[in-house]
Amino acid sequence: MRMIASIPSFMWLSLFGKRQLLILTVCQPRKRHLPLIRQYLNVRPFDKSAQKMAEAAPQSAAETREDLTDLINAAIEELIRQRYELPAYRTLLDAASRIRPDCHQTKPADLKNYIWRVAKPFVFRYFNNRLRSTL
Repeated sequence: MRMIASIPSFMWLSLFGKRQLLILTVCQPRKRHLPLIRQYLNVRPFDKSAQKMAEAAPQSAAETREDLTDLINAAIEELIRQRYELPAYRTLLDAASRIRPDCHQTKPADLKNYIWRVAKPFVFRYFNNRLRSTL
């Protein structure tokens, strides 16, 4: 209990109220330092074009990968390659989650159509031969 009581004094929270410190931390320095940090790291802010990119990267990765984390990693890789600031994880998770069901629903239908188109002549030929041999 003593240690917990001494943390605010160690962190200089006694100089500010917790509310004032929170407002100071969230508003002023963040707004002032964020452009400087972006400039130093040479990254652009996450905007609408980055959002489109974050949705397109998992779409193309879904052709070869099926795990949700792989789709999220593909989006992260593309955003880093294009020098964009990374969004909140939930943004990438939502984008990958929307894409994942689409690719898994279309593939079985495509496979069924392909198999039927290729196998249909062989199936009819097999049954025609079987039918002729019994007559």
